[in-house]
Amino acid sequence: MIEKPTNLIKDTEIKGVLDHIFQEAQGKILTLSAAPTADAPLLQDYEWGVYSGVLYQRVGNSIYSFTPTATVTVT
Repeated sequence: MIEKPTNLIKDTEIKGVLDHIFQEAQGKILTLSAAPTADAPLLQDYEWGVYSGVLYQRVGNSIYSFTPTATVTVT
């Protein structure tokens, strides 16, 4: 996502709202303490989480898992 700088906005209320939108627009991926299951889903609707290199997304009553075939380590 490309963010427009908000540092020139004088109205602190509007600046705060736009900063929040920019920070939350793509969501945050949670670090999970275990893999989600039907008994312990660990995620709310439309939340993302990662556990042991697997990415999970909950949509309604389904939890989708994405297992990467490759990873990139950024140093």
